[in-house]
Amino acid sequence: MTGDRLRGAAVVVTLVVFAVAAWLVWGDRFPAASTSDVRADGDSGRRPGSAMMIADFGGGQDDYGYLRTFDDVDKLGFLSPEETQLFRAARPGPARILVNPTLPEGRLIVVVTQVRDRETARSAAAALNDLEIAGGFTRQAPLVLTHPSAARIHYHHNDLLVRMELTGPPDGFQPLLDRQLAVLSADD
Repeated sequence: MTGDRLRGAAVVVTLVVFAVAAWLVWGDRFPAASTSDVRADGDSGRRPGSAMMIADFGGGQDDYGYLRTFDDVDKLGFLSPEETQLFRAARPGPARILVNPTLPEGRLIVVVTQVRDRETARSAAAALNDLEIAGGFTRQAPLVLTHPSAARIHYHHNDLLVRMELTGPPDGFQPLLDRQLAVLSADD
């Protein structure tokens, strides 16, 4: 009986030694998913990247990484009341925003927000584009609405609703839109 206890104790001590050694070697490399400094688009070795991808447009981007919901984004005040109403009807939740005021093409704003479902995202994008056309924008291409000093579009990808706007000459919009579509394509 004493020999069995000694073998059992030896196994437990061995497991504890291995556990402590493993923690010392690997324990502090992978923070919990709830760690506040994990970037929204993921870091290598941490958690998977976000589906709400925004392209890298270079230049000097304003830091809005702390904004995580549509309510946060809406507080910035760049949406009209009518646009906000259409977004809210889609029940937006998590969101990301990029504001880049230093591009040669002009000031670029990209918002990606998750809404209730794919159909809701599709119909909200169509309603938002119709609102822009009613406000004086002209459809130049399937995904491009222009105004003399701006270009804007709303599209969807699965249950994500995307709004992209360039304040500046509209001819610079298509290359920027192509970059965004490369990381988050448009459905339909």
